[in-house]
Amino acid sequence: MGGSVAVLYAGAEPERVRALASLEGLGPPDSSFDAAPERFAGWIGDLERSAVRAPRSLTLDEAAARLAERFPLWSPAVARHMALHGTRPRDGSPDAREWKFDPLHQTRSPQPYYVAQARAFWARVRCPVLYVDGDRSFITAAPLEIDARAAALRAERRTIAGAGHHPHLERPAETARILREFLDRVGA
Repeated sequence: MGGSVAVLYAGAEPERVRALASLEGLGPPDSSFDAAPERFAGWIGDLERSAVRAPRSLTLDEAAARLAERFPLWSPAVARHMALHGTRPRDGSPDAREWKFDPLHQTRSPQPYYVAQARAFWARVRCPVLYVDGDRSFITAAPLEIDARAAALRAERRTIAGAGHHPHLERPAETARILREFLDRVGA
């Protein structure tokens, strides 16, 4: 979500952004206007469920295993690191942990994603743009759509082989190299 937010910010405040690198940040599939009422109703239901949801207890090993299962392209070291920093001790016990996150992160936005709306932001971006994705990402399941979005943003596109939706965690050295080359080239 951060990549999409960065792109929207660059379009809202183009004079403040000198260069933009977005990882997997060209948005989800397009929505129809007819989907808006159902989306909003779903969001209300999500809010109600998150208000009564009690945190679950788990160990650090269980948290790492859960992340490794959900993100199979992460190395065991990355899964453990993300589990360590994505949980906190629970009830003063050194072994019992709970996820730390904003419960709103588990709700869908009430605002559907409209590509036409995003294009209005993309058109205002004035800085050099790099778009990085993984060739195994669920987002690149529609590569022609991503190509069209990157072109509308006037972005240089780099796809990292063997990476999914989190290239910075799945192929960190290659992602860092690509980002460094871009930032050095554009003088940012």
